[in-house]
Amino acid sequence: MRLPSCPATQILRDQFGIGSDTDLVGEWVSFAAGTPDRTELFGLRGINRVVKNYYVRFIPDELLCIDGQFRLENGHKIIYIKPGISIKRLRFTIAHELGHVAFHVLAPGFDQNAEGVERLCDIFAAELMMPIRMVQELGKTFRGSEVVLALSKMAGASLPASCIRVNECLGITSGLATLDGDVLENYGYLPSKLNPSKELVAGIKAAAQDRCGLVSVKDWLVDVSISGNMAIYTASRLPAAA
Repeated sequence: MRLPSCPATQILRDQFGIGSDTDLVGEWVSFAAGTPDRTELFGLRGINRVVKNYYVRFIPDELLCIDGQFRLENGHKIIYIKPGISIKRLRFTIAHELGHVAFHVLAPGFDQNAEGVERLCDIFAAELMMPIRMVQELGKTFRGSEVVLALSKMAGASLPASCIRVNECLGITSGLATLDGDVLENYGYLPSKLNPSKELVAGIKAAAQDRCGLVSVKDWLVDVSISGNMAIYTASRLPAAA
């Protein structure tokens, strides 16, 4: 994960020290949550903690053209929400808007539409809902595609968001495909010989027949799990032969 190079990021560095980008984001989210210990704060619990800490109110707005928007009105922190979006999308939207709230607390006069702020709020939301330490622990317990499923379930995050987070935190290529093996979304490096080559499609299909499994495709290992009508896959390069 790399933070955007922009004045907004510099504000975070000035507040929390230079450190690594990962440590910087962790400090920012912990500050917003009001505690350095976020072991049990993830998903909805993390969201609720920041909402409570900053006294945030929510108002539905059917005229809103985006999923959510933070506004400061008469000193009150309000997040307007577009009704009708899915629950998992709603959670990430709220987490993203809480990033705007948290940034406002640090820099009240800063333009929230400035370069890099939207990206920073996405990063804030990902760390709030799916802390890197939790993802790393899941990576020690589950195999590749199962990490995505476990993370989605524990954090209440969508499968695409979970795939992205696994790629960010563990460096594992991950993605979604149909049960027929057609790649829908891919996050991370995947060589052209595998995507969307016949070899990768065949590997996903073979694994999907067993509902989960590992398939060797040339010098790559494809790991697939099934969730409903969706295949979740991870791909990693096999170690070179001695």
